[in-house]
Amino acid sequence: MNYGSSIFTQPEVWWGAAETGGSLALMGLSAGVTEGALGLCLTGIGCLAGAPIAAVGAAGIGVGAFGVKDGVGRINNGLGKAFNEASADSAAGSGKAPDLGAQNPDIIWKTDKYDGWQHVLERHRIGGELYNPETKGAFLGKGRKVQQWIQQVVKNNPARDNSDGGRDGYAYEGRVNAGSDGVGILSRMQSRGLASNRAYGIRVVLNNDGSLRTAHPVP
Repeated sequence: MNYGSSIFTQPEVWWGAAETGGSLALMGLSAGVTEGALGLCLTGIGCLAGAPIAAVGAAGIGVGAFGVKDGVGRINNGLGKAFNEASADSAAGSGKAPDLGAQNPDIIWKTDKYDGWQHVLERHRIGGELYNPETKGAFLGKGRKVQQWIQQVVKNNPARDNSDGGRDGYAYEGRVNAGSDGVGILSRMQSRGLASNRAYGIRVVLNNDGSLRTAHPVP
């Protein structure tokens, strides 16, 4: 599923659009009520009736403004979910090789021959079945957030030849804005001599077709 199609499946986008539209209509109606009430107030004696009406109109504008803010927030949440779902679908997608001319591709998370994302979950995540705290760092956070971090490193950092052990592919390394907790923790070997075992960087290795080979936290 692509991003455009995914948007249409997000109820928050539709609810947010409806709430925003309805709130804008309420604000317009309330503004008209307030304007009419103020006009009535100009007649002098009519102000006895106009003042309460104006107050009601002003309250309606306030309610409408809150609804617009809430509606826009719902839309933003829905768009974020749509992006995540589209990215996940692309990750598991057709296996079509990306254009590595720029060497900053959209990652293919698994292929028919190898599941790079499963490798990360098993070996480089706290609680993973094959996680070894002695040798490799481990990610914190939910799966989609970790995928976003990994993709961000690939998009924002130059590709280098993966020279570790003479293997092919491309290596990327960089930091992401993950807050004070960082992206995860370092291994015991990585954190020796450091004041903290928190990891703020990520190393990513892609195969030549743009599929994920591995990714793990680094200092």
